[in-house]
Amino acid sequence: MAIHFNEEKYPKPHEFIPERWESRVEMAAENSVGASSELFTFGAGRRICPGQHLAERSMYLVISSFLWAFDISQAVDEHGNKKPIVTDESKPGIARAFPDFELSIKPRSAEKAEIIKRSWSEMRDELLDENEQWKETPRGFAEAVEKAKLQSLAK
Repeated sequence: MAIHFNEEKYPKPHEFIPERWESRVEMAAENSVGASSELFTFGAGRRICPGQHLAERSMYLVISSFLWAFDISQAVDEHGNKKPIVTDESKPGIARAFPDFELSIKPRSAEKAEIIKRSWSEMRDELLDENEQWKETPRGFAEAVEKAKLQSLAK
């Protein structure tokens, strides 16, 4: 979003500097318009995303689980040199899209690889049909969405 390229709030806004967020641990609701008003990822005012809490918690669970299970590093070529990752070019759109790049993603251990395979197999069998679509809406999902809507409207 162009609004996040404000150099007063985000020095060097076009550079990929993830460290700028290391000390920032507040949730979206704490950083919504009317609070510090720095992030507009989920919109603002009456048009704010009612699912922001669900989205944020889902992203946290997915990302933390992924980091628990895998080592992620820059891919290397046949000579052991790191392959480049271009971070200063992006395509416009709803979400920033960067040029394709290669990564190395490996399980952190054989034990974690086995846990991942077993968990996926169990969840697939329990939750998905033969076309890998939900057999039924996950328990609590509708309630979580409704709760997020009500929290959003209460502001």
